[in-house]
Amino acid sequence: MKEMSAAERKESFVPRVCIFGGKAFATYVQAKRIVKFITDVGATVNHDPEIGDLLKVIFVPDYNHKVSLAYALSTRFNLEGLHCMKQGTAGMEASGTSNMKFAMNGCLQIGTLDGANVEIREEVGEDNFFLFGAKAHEIAGLRKERAEGK
Repeated sequence: MKEMSAAERKESFVPRVCIFGGKAFATYVQAKRIVKFITDVGATVNHDPEIGDLLKVIFVPDYNHKVSLAYALSTRFNLEGLHCMKQGTAGMEASGTSNMKFAMNGCLQIGTLDGANVEIREEVGEDNFFLFGAKAHEIAGLRKERAEGK
């Protein structure tokens, strides 16, 4: 994308917005790193004069606690082409409805196999759901490895 001329970019790319939202649990270090990574990527991409008009990365902090904002984002806009990422420990999270609303609006789903994501993946097919993180049956082994310093 960066190697193309401005005219080639305008002709080849449809503007996209990637919206991420949530809150990292206080002791979940890896989740905090992911949030920082997303905000750092957003700061870089959103201020890039060459691609900033074609791609935006937005992080909505405390998404689950800002009900009116969550409602507006998931129901009032044409979200086709957006990405919805639900990241949590597989088998340990409550089901949410925002990712269902995003799926109904054509968003790409990126997430763990947890809650509503299990059913969404079954309905849209594995090829249309981007799995992120471990599966529920892998969690105990990963925790043991981490405790052993592996």
